[in-house]
Amino acid sequence: MRATVKKKRQALRLLPADQCDARRNVVAVLDVGSHGDFYRELQKYLDARLGAERAGGTR
Repeated sequence: MRATVKKKRQALRLLPADQCDARRNVVAVLDVGSHGDFYRELQKYLDARLGAERAGGTR
């Protein structure tokens, strides 16, 4: 006798993060995430990266 396992399928929701540069007429896709804190974590990363670039370091 075989056991049957049923799983609920949830729709995968992806959150795109993009940045628009109107002067160059470019839209850049920065990342794609799947959870609510995605944008906050991405913003922390971008702020830290920008801070390092302004301080003269590279990451």
